[in-house]
Amino acid sequence: MIIMLGLKERVRAAGRNSEPEKPRTPPSSSKGFTLGRPQVPDTWGGDEPHILEEHVCLLDCIALDLQEVDIFAAERLPCGKPPESSDLIFPSYSVRRTGENLLKDCCRLELKVERNLDKELSHAVPDMSIHGCLSSVHCSLDLEHYQLIRGLLENNLGEPFEDFLRPYNLQDPSSYTVLSGDVYTSMSFLVDMMDVSLELLDSPTHTEDKRSLARFDFMKSKLLFESFSNGSKSVNLVSHSLLAYDTRCKGPNKSPDRAAGGRHNVFDCILQPSKTGTNRATLQLELHYRSTRDSSCFTVVLNNLRVFLIFDWLQLVRDFLRVPVEKVPGAAEPGQSRPCDASTDPGPATTGAVMPKTVKSGVVTKRSTVPVTQDRCLEVKINVTGTEFVVVEDSSCLDTNAIILKGTTVLTYKPRLLDRPFSGSLAGIEVFSCRLGSEQETALSIIDPVNIQVELCGSPTYQSSSGLLDAFNVEDIPPLLEIQFPTLDIRLSYNDIQLFLAIARSIPTSSSALPSDCESSTEPAATPKDLFRQKTEALIAGQLTHLQDLGFRKEDCKRALIHCKGQLDQAATWLLENAENMAGHARARANSASSNHSAPLSGVEVKAESVCICFIDDCLDCDIPLAELTFSRLYVLQRIGSTQEGNASFTLSGDYFNRELSGWEPFIEPWPCFLSWQQQAAGRIHPPRFKMGIRAKQRLDVNITSVLLEQYNTTKSSWIADYCKEEEQTPQSSPPLPWMGSSVDPPSFVQTRSTATLTCLEQQILSRADVKLSKRRQPFVPYALRNHTGCTMWFATLTTTPTRVALSHSSSADSISDVHGPGTDDTHNVSQWREVLPGEEVPFEFEAREKLRHRQTHELKLHQLLVRVCGWEQVKPVSVDKVGVFFRYAAPDRNSSSNTFSALPPVRVVFSITMEGSARKVITVRSSLMVKNRLDVPMEVRLDSPSAPDKPVVLPPILPSQALAVPLHLTSWRLQARPKGLGVFFCKVPIHWTSVERPGEISSSKRDCQSADFDDSLKHFVWSSKRRTIRSSSAAKRVAGSAKEIYRQPGHTIYLLPTMVLANLLPCDLNYFIKGTSIRGSLKPGKEAVLHPADTSQNMELELLIPPGTQNYVVRMRLYDTNKHLLCLTIRIILRAQGALKILISAPTGLSTRLDNGKADAAGQFEEHELARSLSPLLFCYTDKEQPAICHMSNINVCRPFNVPCLIHTGISVRKGKGRYRDTHIVTFAPRYLLDNRSTHKLAFAQREFARGKGTVNPEGYISTLPGSSVVFHWPRNDYDQLLCVRLMDTPNCTWSGGFEVNKPKSFHVNMRDTLGSCFFLRTEITLKGATYQISFSDTDQLPPPFRIDNISEVPIQCWQHGVADVRLHTEVKADCVLDYACDEPTLPPYLTLTVKGAGSSEVTADMNFFREYNKLYYENFIYIAATHTFSPKVEKRPVGKKRLVSCAELVLDVDTKTQRVILKKKEPGKRSQLWRMTGTGMLCHEGSSPPQSKPAQPRPLDSSLVLDIAGLAAVSDNSFEPLMLRRPDSRRSTTQTWFFSSGMLTCGLPRLVVQVKGGLSGLYDGAEVVLGPDSGLQAPGPEQQFINQKMRPGSGVLSVQVLPDGPTRVLQISDFNQRRMIRSSPSTEQDRGKGEVKKKEPEQELDCSESKLRPQLHSRLLTAAVLNQSSATRLHSRLLTAAVLNQSSATRLHSRVGEPGGGVGISGQQGPRGAVFTTLSGIDVHFTRTAANEVDNQLLGSTQPVMLCVTPSCSDSSVSDSGPALQVNSVKVPSSLMLTDLFKHLMVTARRFTVIIEEKLLLKLLSFFGYGQTEAELEKFDENIYEKPNEESGPPKRYYFENLKISLPQVKLSVFTSHKLPPDLKALKGTLGFPLVRFEDAVINMYPFTRVHPYETQEILINDILKHFREVR
Repeated sequence: MIIMLGLKERVRAAGRNSEPEKPRTPPSSSKGFTLGRPQVPDTWGGDEPHILEEHVCLLDCIALDLQEVDIFAAERLPCGKPPESSDLIFPSYSVRRTGENLLKDCCRLELKVERNLDKELSHAVPDMSIHGCLSSVHCSLDLEHYQLIRGLLENNLGEPFEDFLRPYNLQDPSSYTVLSGDVYTSMSFLVDMMDVSLELLDSPTHTEDKRSLARFDFMKSKLLFESFSNGSKSVNLVSHSLLAYDTRCKGPNKSPDRAAGGRHNVFDCILQPSKTGTNRATLQLELHYRSTRDSSCFTVVLNNLRVFLIFDWLQLVRDFLRVPVEKVPGAAEPGQSRPCDASTDPGPATTGAVMPKTVKSGVVTKRSTVPVTQDRCLEVKINVTGTEFVVVEDSSCLDTNAIILKGTTVLTYKPRLLDRPFSGSLAGIEVFSCRLGSEQETALSIIDPVNIQVELCGSPTYQSSSGLLDAFNVEDIPPLLEIQFPTLDIRLSYNDIQLFLAIARSIPTSSSALPSDCESSTEPAATPKDLFRQKTEALIAGQLTHLQDLGFRKEDCKRALIHCKGQLDQAATWLLENAENMAGHARARANSASSNHSAPLSGVEVKAESVCICFIDDCLDCDIPLAELTFSRLYVLQRIGSTQEGNASFTLSGDYFNRELSGWEPFIEPWPCFLSWQQQAAGRIHPPRFKMGIRAKQRLDVNITSVLLEQYNTTKSSWIADYCKEEEQTPQSSPPLPWMGSSVDPPSFVQTRSTATLTCLEQQILSRADVKLSKRRQPFVPYALRNHTGCTMWFATLTTTPTRVALSHSSSADSISDVHGPGTDDTHNVSQWREVLPGEEVPFEFEAREKLRHRQTHELKLHQLLVRVCGWEQVKPVSVDKVGVFFRYAAPDRNSSSNTFSALPPVRVVFSITMEGSARKVITVRSSLMVKNRLDVPMEVRLDSPSAPDKPVVLPPILPSQALAVPLHLTSWRLQARPKGLGVFFCKVPIHWTSVERPGEISSSKRDCQSADFDDSLKHFVWSSKRRTIRSSSAAKRVAGSAKEIYRQPGHTIYLLPTMVLANLLPCDLNYFIKGTSIRGSLKPGKEAVLHPADTSQNMELELLIPPGTQNYVVRMRLYDTNKHLLCLTIRIILRAQGALKILISAPTGLSTRLDNGKADAAGQFEEHELARSLSPLLFCYTDKEQPAICHMSNINVCRPFNVPCLIHTGISVRKGKGRYRDTHIVTFAPRYLLDNRSTHKLAFAQREFARGKGTVNPEGYISTLPGSSVVFHWPRNDYDQLLCVRLMDTPNCTWSGGFEVNKPKSFHVNMRDTLGSCFFLRTEITLKGATYQISFSDTDQLPPPFRIDNISEVPIQCWQHGVADVRLHTEVKADCVLDYACDEPTLPPYLTLTVKGAGSSEVTADMNFFREYNKLYYENFIYIAATHTFSPKVEKRPVGKKRLVSCAELVLDVDTKTQRVILKKKEPGKRSQLWRMTGTGMLCHEGSSPPQSKPAQPRPLDSSLVLDIAGLAAVSDNSFEPLMLRRPDSRRSTTQTWFFSSGMLTCGLPRLVVQVKGGLSGLYDGAEVVLGPDSGLQAPGPEQQFINQKMRPGSGVLSVQVLPDGPTRVLQISDFNQRRMIRSSPSTEQDRGKGEVKKKEPEQELDCSESKLRPQLHSRLLTAAVLNQSSATRLHSRLLTAAVLNQSSATRLHSRVGEPGGGVGISGQQGPRGAVFTTLSGIDVHFTRTAANEVDNQLLGSTQPVMLCVTPSCSDSSVSDSGPALQVNSVKVPSSLMLTDLFKHLMVTARRFTVIIEEKLLLKLLSFFGYGQTEAELEKFDENIYEKPNEESGPPKRYYFENLKISLPQVKLSVFTSHKLPPDLKALKGTLGFPLVRFEDAVINMYPFTRVHPYETQEILINDILKHFREVR
């Protein structure tokens, strides 16, 4: 195919100029062309063009005007084909046009050609100069045209051609570079391009139409090509305006899926000028390329550009440009010819100069030479100035979130400079996020501007001095990459993480663009057989790779694996003995490859003064910093190459931001440390592992405060809640939404589940429609001001420093300028005053939003408010950084005479600063007098002035449990109150708060409100006034002389309380009334009634007399029911204030029917309770204190599910109530057994006695449950064994399981079978919750089996549980198979009995709880003596009848029972007359002539057997034949009774006599007589003489049985006795690979791996590494507790071993997200040991016991040595293939003897610190069904397996000290503990260690076992 150029040519001017021209410079220096080509450096050796200015050159000028230029593709055709009208016909061929035109419209090309006619005399101008102008060109290239043009450029224009020179005698030597050395321009080609567009057309398939992919617009560009006389070339492309467009969604040929409404890219202009560029007139793009004979220089300049990184479009363009050129038939590839030329041509043309190696230092005794090739080096320089790289979150919306990388970069690569081959300067590099619709307003920095220096240093760490033979090449040592920067600040927020995740999901994967994916999308899913084959091929490929690394050919390695049945070690041994090692060739290839592909770097070195990572919480309603991690003086070195190791040194520190104090507090004190790591290769005692070590001279101080924990929990909950909310809002389908592409905020969500593997790039693009926009970040205003003063106020913000504040309160206050004055600076800023109306809330902030967010939080500034209330002067500034309540005095404003409140008194203005939401601070400005309503009705407050009582002011109603601040100007008025809406007047007596003077003092009294109807009904309430403690402050100065003494300032809170509150703490309704009053009513359980008419100043009879002035006390109330049964209630009266009482009525509750030894029924229990018709809780009490407190319950008449006497099993739980229920003991009668079905099957349950023998039939009265439901279970018969059976109802032919106990907490597998013997497992967990045993049944898909039977022998095994007589429960395990197993009868011990399937095998019983090797298992293994020729493996179908071939007869030696002669008969399996066995002396004993043996393990006597012998008495002679028969063993006939197989023949003790048949091949027939005769003497025996032995069963007849641990699974392994050495010597990983392999019959067949061999095992053989003597120093700082380590010079060292590749990270909540962060750690083996003399100190002030925990000092007279670590933790975790299982090799916790000193106050503070007692304890749940409901869990619990679990706490010496004075909060916490503390000292507690072997339980069960052990064992 060729390219044709169609044009109309017009020659404007031609010919030679008659006049000489002036010297002209090259066109590159013409006016208007500012190319800026860099000058040629001096190192190029004077290659600058030489210009002779004194000579005037004569030019030949030609002007060409090419109009209507068109370009199209064509193909050349021979003349024989018929022509078409558009063909171009030539004499020998024709050219036919193919395809469409490349140009959209015909263009015009103007060319000016100037030739230097005096080039033999002067080169002042170029020899040839061409200046062209090209404008308004639109060229479209599809894939075929692009391949054609690219091939044209590669295969045609790049070819060298011979230069025809004039004879030397006619040349001037000075005009040639080779003679004079002067360089001149030989050719100059300049093209001006205006409005030139290049469009790329893409068509995914040949059938689809071509659609536009991209368009590049060269709006104003110039291209200059220059060639010089010394062979160098220069290409320069400059562009003033270059644009790149994504055209996939434009024009008629756009993508069909996008035309149908799919999401498309709205950022079509990929490359455009930057919006923030300073100089718009500069060039945007410059490309300079200079090529010489020995080097090339390439320069790229980008200036003020914005590049949108649309990843899918970039990938499509990359794939388009990387399409390979179609190879011309017959052309050789360059890459293929070069190796041949280099290897076959020994000439100097291909061999470089031979030079000695570089000698750097030392004495060289021998200098070797190496070839030095003259390689061309490429120098590259990249200059990026003011260029922005934009990554958008959603390319379908203009107003989307984006991340922008901006900066100036200069990168230089000069490989000739060996010391510094690469250098880079990144100036002002920054990364920030924004919203493209409002970029400047929403820009938030992620990486602050930083300057980074990058250099590639050539081998700086190599030692400068060495010894002998120090000869090397500097190039042999890879360089080191050095990265340096001063300070790196990284700011990472929640929304930034969400943005990064959304962008990461939009990046197409490499596999998504492969065409094969599109084709494979229509193929069906892979079958399990295909998946198994893939696993097999992967395993074989890995084994072949290992063997090929040893230097053997692939064919030999494959043959070795087949021969050794996949055993890698044996295959390697076979290769060493039988194959040729190609290691020499492989090493040569490796050396040659390493020279060309050596490691580019020796390492990476990073140096930084500081690296700070700031985490920001901008989730939901806040934008506040969380914490900062700072790495100071950071140095990191990572080695790259054969040794993967590195080290780092830094000073670590961490701070968290205290939101309440608006300041940073340290939680990690500065800690210098040194970190080293190394990737270690596999050794003899350990697999490949990653080793890490930490060394530090100082201890690590960590501060943990309650604020830190609270902020952590708050942030975690808010992030998870937002993440889950976004996940729930994810739509199920992806239709086009109306808000897409608009600026309206969509519903917020973030997609959490990763999309499945995409089939093609179009699906990848389309799937992005499922990803919505993240929600818009709302501006966070951190402050709000609320005006509760009742007056208009003004405020202003003030930002100052603590120094100014301190000086303003000192005597030098005059030196500080007034805040209203002009003397403000950057540290003292005052904002404008703003007005706030009464009741209004105004948000405000101190600093405007900055791009470098939260930078001001590190500055030492104070944020204060200036407040001025109408009528008063401005108050002193108040700091709002801290949460709390503050006050300032305000003097009356004397300057405002017209003000109504000019005569106002001075007041106290209170500033209440609270935290609302996550981080918003609300400043409430109010008065210092508060009124709080504790009644259940709204209250009205009236205030009047004593001077003007006729003008009262009524405040808005105060709702219940609400508070109201009295207006600032009314605090000195009289105050009255009344209930609203009850028709009563205000109380006559005002409320006097002035009587309370001392802080903390409380005064209260009762007030009466008269009814408006003037009846006798009164409404009473109690007011209580408490003066708050007001700390002295410098701002609390006297105002206006003695005004403070005249006006008493309030600081009180007035509480409005009801006179009486009645609380019903009974579980039933309560009716009440007060005698003599109209007060009566009914109360629901747990409710309260407020009795307003109750007058506590009078006597009240509530069935008991409550006199006035009653204090706190407890009294008993006696009640009787209608049956005269007594019930005592507890009445607790609490005095809340004077005249305000709260009465709590409670009683013991329970479900009981008989009390006091059955003498009388309990009160309130009637017939409906006996019939179980009432479900409400009942009440009872012990009426006789002299009788024991024992309850009796009678039989309840309930329906019986069985027609037999039924006994109800009931669990009883007794607990004491909490909080206000502390006077009540709650007795709960719950079902004893609760069956919870958590599986996916429908289950049936029955007692074993009723299910026995039923098979698949359900017995009468069975109980069934659906998945996810539970049912109460009672034993139908108590006289039968209480064993439960279960069955799967939805599984066909499933039988009942064995019976198991349910009255002990444990977990186990239940095995059920079908009629075919297949096993079905259920995991059963029995837990005791309260008084109920909850039996949970769950699936075992994610759990390992309890037992596994690995039969790696060659015979089938039959096994059953010992003691199980049912033959149907016998299980067969075929050869080379694996079977999961669980006990059929859980009540029987786990003993398994084994036997080989078939008669004549012994039995072996193995205990699965003990790991050891058991007795050998013997089985009878006789042999057949077969005629080899009659067994042909090549014939697949055997003919039958008379036409049966001899090769298919399968004839063996048989014995005629009448004559005892040996004949040939057809092989019949199991026929005893054809079976033989060979003794140790070589005799062939006939099995059919002896009785069967019952015990094969015992040797059989030879006297009872007949052996093979000849019929004659003498030996065979004269080449005669002697028939074979059976005889008694006789030592005298040893020569004819001794046999052995040799060379495929059966011979006896006599030489050259073999067993054969007469007649040659024709004698091989059924019934032929077998004789002993001479051999043929030939090298290969004849068919009639070939006899071999065939085993009746495979194997040796002796099996080895052993029990091995494999994680939580106990493995019963059966192997052949001859294989046990191989099994023991191979690691378990090889066992797993070789398990279940089938023995091969042909060595040439393919290697086969069964599924059992590839079965993933839970853990492999564990190698315990040596644990070094390590020590750690950890100090815990808080206000309460300090853990001090005495050995402060100790260090911490952490060893990690990675046994398998794997990794990843993730966080997941139980009820929250399914994939917030997902973590997988594979093959982690961690050893951690702490050794130090630990001590925990008591940091409470005034404590008498400074130490809380310490190591008990050893006594001098003690004989027991107490040395060693104080606390040692040794744990080894191994990989697990199950997500719900964690495997540990061992966990051992060992401690020395400790002394614990508990102080009551410290203990309570610690409990409060960790959140104990913060839950609501006032409400008790009287739910009678609480124990019938299973716990709602998010999923199955995780289980933990330990081979060894040991916790050793030998002795604890305990002392307890009580505290006398406790704060109120600690007193309340102490009341919730439920037990009192008793003072004692030095109580010695000796405890046995907790030890468990192979436990596999949940965390709850393990913890309960540990606690139970240490509670019970002493």
